[in-house]
Parts: sequence; structure tokens; C-alpha cells
Amino acid sequence: MSKAAEKVFDDFSQDMAEAEESLQDSPNCSVDGGAGNGSIQRLEKKLEERDATDTCVDICCPNKHLGCHWSGNLTCVVEHTDYECDCSPVFSDETNVEVPLIIVMKDFEHSRVNHDSWYSPVFCTHEKGYQFRMRVDANGWCTGDSVAVVVSLVKGDYDDQLQWPFEGVITVQLLNQVNNSPHSIAQDFTFSNGGYECQRVTDETQPEFGCWCNQFIMHKSLLYNSTQKSQYLEKDSLFFAVSYRPLDYV
Repeated sequence: MSKAAEKVFDDFSQDMAEAEESLQDSPNCSVDGGAGNGSIQRLEKKLEERDATDTCVDICCPNKHLGCHWSGNLTCVVEHTDYECDCSPVFSDETNVEVPLIIVMKDFEHSRVNHDSWYSPVFCTHEKGYQFRMRVDANGWCTGDSVAVVVSLVKGDYDDQLQWPFEGVITVQLLNQVNNSPHSIAQDFTFSNGGYECQRVTDETQPEFGCWCNQFIMHKSLLYNSTQKSQYLEKDSLFFAVSYRPLDYV
């Protein structure tokens, strides 16, 4: 079993045990998602709604936001995630992982109040491919009412074997944490025309160039919206799905 699948299953089992204990102690209470990632919270809520003790209930793949359309019962989800699913989530302490992936930004409020920039782990377009990182400014750039995102190339281990300047599209999607809601925020970061942001990084101390979006999402849109059935900030965390495609890909 892969480490990613083991973590998905272990976190899910722990969350379900805590939910079951809470329900036994207070039958009328509602269970808020556990401390696992957003995919695990959605699984827990779905099972709670339809009978958390019934392993025959169909559930979605934890990687559905990355394009996986699989569904099945609880006893099959680990096998699917380990052997069949092409979309693997990554957590914020993993680096140099190929896209598509999920990156978790924690402690959002701390970053916002202190005007700190948060940097993601380094990720790559493919095996031995171009390496990137994402910067998130929780308080925007001088606006104070939105989240800004920058995607930048970094010095990579295989840059000598790659073609420069880089051309391609990195898509960053902010995942909706409301159960079974398809609504999400997505932005394409296009690297083209040989600009500074497309050039090889030869010095780790050189100025940071990248593709940016000053108003990726407004602060007021992060909170629960009953009309759109959306909520992007949950447990002081944001969940970003990151993917890559060649510039000429249709």
C-alpha cells in the first residue's frame, strides 16, 4: 500500500472512530469533520448522512476534485487509491511531487494578520521535470481584502536536461469544502513568450519571477455561502489542487 493511501485510510478510520464516539456520547450532536484533509472530511460527512456504519454505501474517490470519477464502497476505496487511481493527494510536508496534487495551506489567519507570504512545497510537472513552488499572500498585495497567488519556477535537479525557456500552463484550483458541491475557484498561470518568468533559475538567491493573480479570491468569498453552497476556508486551512498541461494542449 502506498504511503498516500495508508494516510488516507488511517486518517479516515481515526476520524470515523471519533465521530462514532461523539455520536454515542451525544446522540443529537452534529459531527464536524476531523483533523484530516478536506477529502477525508467530505468522506466522513457523506457516510454520516447515509449511515456511517454501513460499508456498502457508495462513496466517491478522495481524489474526485482532481478528476477521478470512481465511486464504490468503503472496503474498496483503499485498493482503488493504491492501485487504480491516477490522482494522488500530497500533504504540505511533501516535496518534489508530480502534479496533479493537492497542497494544503494551514494557519491562514496567522498569515493574513501578520502579512506573511506562505510558500508551498516544491512540485514538478513530471518525473525529472520542471520544478515550481506556489506563494500565497493571505492578505493580498496592498488591498487587504483578497488572496494573492504566485506560481514560480525554482532551481531544479534536472534543469540541464530540459528545454528552455519553459512553456506551459499551471492550473491552481481552490477546492470547495462543502460536501458534494462542484463549485470551485480556478486560475490558469500561463508561461509563454519567453518572459522572465519562463527562464531557467540558476541562482537560488536571484529575484523571484512568476505568473501571478492579485485577486485569486476575495476574503468574503472564503466563508460559507448558502446560495452557491461554497466554503473555501475550513479549519483555518485552504486546499489547492495543482495541475499542469503543455501550452498547446487542447
